Amino acid sequence: MKIIFVIQGLQSGGAERVVSVLSNEFAKRGHQVMIMLTENGEDSAYSLDKAIKIIDLSMNRGTNIISRRMKSIQKMRKMFKKEAPDIIISFITRTNICTIIAGIGLNIPIFVSERNNPQVDPKSKITRLVRNIVYPLAKGIVFQTHFAKSCFSKKIQNKSVVIYNPISSDLYNVDLNAHRKKRIVSICRLNSQKNLPLLINAFASVSDKYPEYILEIYGEGELRKELQVLIQRLGISEKCFLRGSTKNSLEILSTSEIFALASDYEGMSNALIEAMCCGCSCISTDSPAYAARELIHNNENGILVRVGDMEEFSEALDSFMSNSQIRNHCGINARQIEKKVNTKRIIDQWINFIQA
Repeated sequence: MKIIFVIQGLQSGGAERVVSVLSNEFAKRGHQVMIMLTENGEDSAYSLDKAIKIIDLSMNRGTNIISRRMKSIQKMRKMFKKEAPDIIISFITRTNICTIIAGIGLNIPIFVSERNNPQVDPKSKITRLVRNIVYPLAKGIVFQTHFAKSCFSKKIQNKSVVIYNPISSDLYNVDLNAHRKKRIVSICRLNSQKNLPLLINAFASVSDKYPEYILEIYGEGELRKELQVLIQRLGISEKCFLRGSTKNSLEILSTSEIFALASDYEGMSNALIEAMCCGCSCISTDSPAYAARELIHNNENGILVRVGDMEEFSEALDSFMSNSQIRNHCGINARQIEKKVNTKRIIDQWINFIQA
């Protein structure tokens, strides 16, 4: 089977990581795999099988956005005709829209994947309207959560499926019995969606009680300077650190006690899945599209807190930091999520959906 994956780029990010994992696994199973990059042709943040072909269609961002979209659709359509794949799989809403339009009339099955809370992402109401108009033209739609699926019409739901994100095969090379540091970790983009001020303030409110703990935030984004100012203003610059991007997330998670995610809204968080598989005691906001509640059973394999509730988040941190029995109980149970998200299981679900 000849497959073209379509995505904006392969820099660090949740959808990008999933595309890299799926592409590698499809290639290992003998499929001919290509990845089409529509906006960012820079080097991949993830290792890819040598058999995978990269098609770089990125263009100068200086052009008008509408003109750029139209040119992108034209280039995509031309490449679809040239390569004549058996199927096309697209990720992220705007790219999905362009991919579907580019494939009209080509008789190539197109599958698209929604990656966030469809009620608020994309932010543009017009883009969401166009999405709802063109999605029925896709052969199938893959959602990360049942809530996200429920946000669409019955026509779209009838040709859709819920498939979780796969874990990286690198997880099986991690020592899950390694010594864990008194460290709270968050891995995410530094943007408003992730509500890192809530996490930082919650940590600051309990950090004096537990001077042995530090908070490390991995990722980059437009709020770096603002967050650094907040850390300094709270007087926790010696115990709260913005570490930047990392390619060693599994090693970091497997040697940390606690993982924390404070997002206002979220799709299926790869970082949360990896943290659970690595045996971290996980705290997450119960944010729309409610993926966290599909992974975490409260006080059994992690703790869910209300979105934006700093007091509740502080209490959750305090619970894990003060009680090793509760912390270890949740961390050990969290590892069981691997049975739901191991790569073989997820790839089989994709193939079964495509064939059906």
